[in-house]
Amino acid sequence: MPKLIENLQETILQASRDILLEQGYKALTIRNVAGACQIAVGTVYNYYASKDVLAAAVILEDWNLMLQQMQKQCAQAQDMRTGLTQVYENLSGFNEKYREVWAGYAFGASQQPAYVRRHKMLIRQIAECIHQLTERFAGKRNGEMDLFLAENILMCTGSSEMTFASFIEIALRAF
Repeated sequence: MPKLIENLQETILQASRDILLEQGYKALTIRNVAGACQIAVGTVYNYYASKDVLAAAVILEDWNLMLQQMQKQCAQAQDMRTGLTQVYENLSGFNEKYREVWAGYAFGASQQPAYVRRHKMLIRQIAECIHQLTERFAGKRNGEMDLFLAENILMCTGSSEMTFASFIEIALRAF
């Protein structure tokens, strides 16, 4: 008789997250995840069609949790500087958490269109958080400004020449 595991999908995601963050993308295999969960390889495939789909599910779950946290922080921010700083800190933390995972992922030219679509979607999601700030502290809806701020805050979390401290001073002058 097969064993029943409560919250099996959550168990699979957590084991995958542990492998990704502790051992890297290369170590994430369906076999390793199944072993960590003490289930059959086929059981993992019942939930996730491939290693890439599984890794994406882990990252997406963490991204959505981070977005919820950012939304809450932006709603509670006392001023524009505090809100934008919290957005930056959340994005920086997420970027740092997954930096090694992304470094191990082979990105080919055929994936460029999908990357561009995902990047635009992420920027729009970040801009939605920032909109709470621009609406409250700038007094009007400015979608282009929200997108501009989102794109540039994200840029500051990577290998940009601009530091966040420089960015925030420039951005606040616009308000």
